[in-house]
Parts: sequence; structure tokens; C-alpha cells
Amino acid sequence: MWNLIKSYLSVPDNKDKVVIGFGSEDGFADSNQLLAEQLPPNNVFKISGGHNWATWKRLWIKVLDHYHISCTGTNPAYCPIDVRGGHDGM
Repeated sequence: MWNLIKSYLSVPDNKDKVVIGFGSEDGFADSNQLLAEQLPPNNVFKISGGHNWATWKRLWIKVLDHYHISCTGTNPAYCPIDVRGGHDGM
């Protein structure tokens, strides 16, 4: 997998097409950080949290807010979830 990613990122225009988000307490944080170091800083979203839905939902909110993506007024088939809602207080 790393060879595939390395090959893809060796094309300068591709670096802006890859976005990574992860929690700093995730068991995969060290590996994710290796990839993050190859990307533009604006494409890296790192927050406190582990390898769980609560962290991933917060990351999605950050990514969507960063890219100004909203599901408001769209066809529900394209936005089947409310990332700001949830049972865990998100």
C-alpha cells in the first residue's frame, strides 16, 4: 500500500487530492503521521481522540467545514447522514 501511495504522491498535482484525518490517540496515529508529512498542511486534519466514531465524526465536521461542503438543500440521497447529529453529543 505504501508503494502505491508513494507512487501516487510522486506526481505533484496529486498531493492536493489526498486528505487525511486522524485522532492523535489512535493506535494508527504514527502511521497516519507518516502519510500526513507527505501532504500539504491544509490537507491534514489531526485532533485529539482515538480510533472511534466520535473522533471520526468530529474529523468529518472539520473536513466539511474546511472545504465549505454542506448537505443543506441537496438531494437526501447524496447526504444521508447529519454529521452534526448523533447520540454521543456530537
